[in-house]
Amino acid sequence: MSYDRPPGFNPSRRRLQDKPCAFCGKIFRPQYALKLFCSRSCAANALKDQSNLIGLRFGFLTVVRKLEEERGPTTWLCLCVCGKHATATSSRLTHERKRSCGCLKQAMINQSKITHGMSGTPEHKIWKDMIKRCENQNNRAYVDYGGRGITVCPEWRLSFQAFYEHIGPRPAPDLSVDRIDNDRGYEPGNVRWATRKEQANNKRKRRWQRKPKDVNASL
Repeated sequence: MSYDRPPGFNPSRRRLQDKPCAFCGKIFRPQYALKLFCSRSCAANALKDQSNLIGLRFGFLTVVRKLEEERGPTTWLCLCVCGKHATATSSRLTHERKRSCGCLKQAMINQSKITHGMSGTPEHKIWKDMIKRCENQNNRAYVDYGGRGITVCPEWRLSFQAFYEHIGPRPAPDLSVDRIDNDRGYEPGNVRWATRKEQANNKRKRRWQRKPKDVNASL
């Protein structure tokens, strides 16, 4: 299904685009994709006049005509951008509770199912191993990572794509991810691709403590 999306809707991007307020026309950056008004006052003022919503657009819906209802709230027939019709009351439209015929929800579900397409690659395996070292207490390397407070930053923990976009593809098969500062976790600015030799030279210095002398043994 392909159709024109309203301004500000782009599920593949986290940062939403600026758009005009549906009431005052002021340009603002919405907190979520199909937010119509820049403030609560604009939303309240828009609610005052619900006598004629024909031609107005609410999310994916454009109001076509008013339906004749003997009782109950005023109901409108709307045309969705996908071509289907839907009905909605004035309050559901102006309060942004009805924004499509249902195709918007399905589009978001489909978007959430789209993966990075790199499962099984060396970079993806390195990312999973990185998390295991920091979180899985049964992992052999946990004592040197998670056991001493090394963590993966929340953005990379939740998204392999964010990790990959920062560090990039592995330049050579003999390289692995390395922390530049061993006292900090896996976070932007503190990781690089490095050889085993480079990682060995970058290991933290162990502090050896001299054993106290046994006083009783010398007597």
